[in-house]
Amino acid sequence: MKHLPCDGARRRTPDRFRERRGQEALLGAPANRKQQDAPIFAWCLMDNHFHLVIQASLPVLSLMMQQIMSQYASSFNMRHQHTGHVFNQRFKSEPINDDSYFLTVVRYVHQNPIKAGITKTCFYPWSSYGEYFDAPRITSTALILEMLGGIGAFQSFHDISSKEKVLDVDSVRPKTRSLPDEEAFNRAFRLYNRDLLRDIKGAERSERDSTIASLKEAGLTFRQIERLTGIGRGIIQNIKTH
Repeated sequence: MKHLPCDGARRRTPDRFRERRGQEALLGAPANRKQQDAPIFAWCLMDNHFHLVIQASLPVLSLMMQQIMSQYASSFNMRHQHTGHVFNQRFKSEPINDDSYFLTVVRYVHQNPIKAGITKTCFYPWSSYGEYFDAPRITSTALILEMLGGIGAFQSFHDISSKEKVLDVDSVRPKTRSLPDEEAFNRAFRLYNRDLLRDIKGAERSERDSTIASLKEAGLTFRQIERLTGIGRGIIQNIKTH
């Protein structure tokens, strides 16, 4: 059993993995495979990355991910007349070695949209969570439901906020050196005055988002922007750069 967080080349990818045609391109390969060959227990498409929880041998997994990433990249490049990398690097996988961690990772994947500030519940159109309540198209749901004791227990389990450490997409992104706080704040103050940054949390959404995008492009980390503005990291993460 493995958990795969896969990161998009964010500065070169203006659309969303969760766009309908992007979703079809990403999930077409696993949907067309026999489930007994590589059953998928959870998946979630975010703006700039996606997660899979899957059971497969390494050769099958490598072939499957090659198909998924190649299929999406070809579809994306054709739609947007784009050239260059769509993904940051080859996928990485995290082994899942016991039942408790298996359930934890599934919940973590389904709670990604909540933690990013996109939704308030796990019901999210671009994840496997809803497939547990309906006829699944991609997801193998029987094992998880059996382990938890049915759909009611499954929902209750997901109502609990997951605090366990799980391999997230930040762990697979190429590391960049962050600015020291003093330099970061000086950059911010050259762009905007202190009063505006202090009050931007209560500004119109368009003004807030434009300001946050400029701070991100200036090289400030999510933590530094949060300290300057009081805006939560989930919102900051979800705001697109210009």
